[in-house]
Amino acid sequence: TLKFNGEEMMGRKLKVVLAKPEKQSKPDRWQKDKSSKSKGSGGAVVMVAKPHRSGISQEELHKLQRLREKLATVKSDVDVVTEGVKKLDISKLQMVDVAANLTNFRFNNNLEMVISRALARGVHKMVVCSSTLEDSQQAIILAETLPGVLYCTVGVHPHQAKSWTTENGVLLRSLLDNPQVVAIGECGLDYFRMLSSTKKQLEAFEEQLTMCG
Repeated sequence: TLKFNGEEMMGRKLKVVLAKPEKQSKPDRWQKDKSSKSKGSGGAVVMVAKPHRSGISQEELHKLQRLREKLATVKSDVDVVTEGVKKLDISKLQMVDVAANLTNFRFNNNLEMVISRALARGVHKMVVCSSTLEDSQQAIILAETLPGVLYCTVGVHPHQAKSWTTENGVLLRSLLDNPQVVAIGECGLDYFRMLSSTKKQLEAFEEQLTMCG
């Protein structure tokens, strides 16, 4: 016998209502730009990237310089532990973070803390990745401030390829001479969001591939 709250329900019509799943919001970095309805676009909504990068503060650079001095006085970088982080037995671990987005504005005021915590957890080296020329230059500054721990890439992501020029290629190539640069990227093709045209993506990607010799 089927009962609900003590009342027999057999023979009665039941209405089942399924809850709709919550609509997931898009990441903060993406927003609908309704003002971008160009003539002939049919009123299509265009997805554009919000500005998400900004310069590293001098205060944070000074903190990294102090961290560099601290690293020089200890037996190993795993001895650097910030307040509230439990030190682990990680003497045999040699982990490398190959995609550390440390030029993101979210780290502008806590870079030293983030890097110290990573060291304390056994991440001995980090590669700061780039997606624009501005990122690339900022990444080099970071890597030069904490050599031996931070390295970096230089490159232009396909989302940013729309602004690619011959001059960009010349500048990017010159950054490769820096000893802290260990790779070219982020680069490639992204035909999902199509924030840059196929032509510009190919142009930027092919040019960056020629730098990989």
